[in-house]
Amino acid sequence: MRFFDYLFYLIYKLYSNKEKGAASSSAGIIGGLQAANILSILIMLTIVFQKTFLNTMISLFVIIIFQIGTYVRYIYNENHSIQKVENKWANVDESKRIAN
Repeated sequence: MRFFDYLFYLIYKLYSNKEKGAASSSAGIIGGLQAANILSILIMLTIVFQKTFLNTMISLFVIIIFQIGTYVRYIYNENHSIQKVENKWANVDESKRIAN
């Protein structure tokens, strides 16, 4: 999850100058990206196996679970707060920031 932590921080930095609820917006974007990854895998399985792995209820369930999960992780969990992720980001070498 380190990739998503850093992505959350970068999105937060982008939105922090423009809006007040930048952390909530960043968590929503990360949750949407994670849900899109899972839904893409389900779509590929549907195409490959010619069976229906995806319907509206499953799609909504996946989206809601990831939205709630990322919101709780980044807003309510102290281990992944903005300050901690910012400190981790500050300790990473410039060469590793570009490579990651």
